[in-house]
Amino acid sequence: MSPAIPRTLPCPGCDADGPADQIYCHACGMQILWDGPPAETVVERMRRTFELHDRGVQHYRARMRREHPQATDTDIAMLVRAWLAAESED
Repeated sequence: MSPAIPRTLPCPGCDADGPADQIYCHACGMQILWDGPPAETVVERMRRTFELHDRGVQHYRARMRREHPQATDTDIAMLVRAWLAAESED
């Protein structure tokens, strides 16, 4: 459940409260941005990053199996390692 947008936001420049739907502070003219709900923790972001990486490797491995049906497990592993090494050089 995401938090509701607040009705007012404090200006980061002069600390005056203004309507949340305004882009600029009515008192000093500074831009006001609402960052939205709290960001996920660094640990959660890293975990999700590694999960997405692993999923990408699994998809590439499956693609190599489809494209090279006669390849051995060792051959597929070498193709995946070569792909990962080539991606890291870019």
